[in-house]
Amino acid sequence: MRYQSRVKRASESLEPTGDTPAMGPEHINAEEELVSRIWQHVYGLRAELIATLRLSTSEGFEAQAEDHRQAGLREQKGLRKLVTEYTETFGEKLIRHGETEFAVEALARLANWQV
Repeated sequence: MRYQSRVKRASESLEPTGDTPAMGPEHINAEEELVSRIWQHVYGLRAELIATLRLSTSEGFEAQAEDHRQAGLREQKGLRKLVTEYTETFGEKLIRHGETEFAVEALARLANWQV
């Protein structure tokens, strides 16, 4: 008999791509922490927007949709605060995330997604 795994793997489109981000001594600083907190709010806001839109089209889920909308507003407020803190503290135009650089203005635009 051939061994067949009982663990279901993610479809190819859901599998992670690229190298796993490393965290060495050079990453243990205030700027890296702040950048990580910015991304925490970017993805939190995205998740709340998705949940709000998904549930708002389903009958009987209006209260949950509103809960997610309110959570999205909190994420948005936190993101705005952190982006402002970053620019005031580091005064840089770019935020590095892995090997990629993101314009601070673009992250500020994300803070204006409609919740």
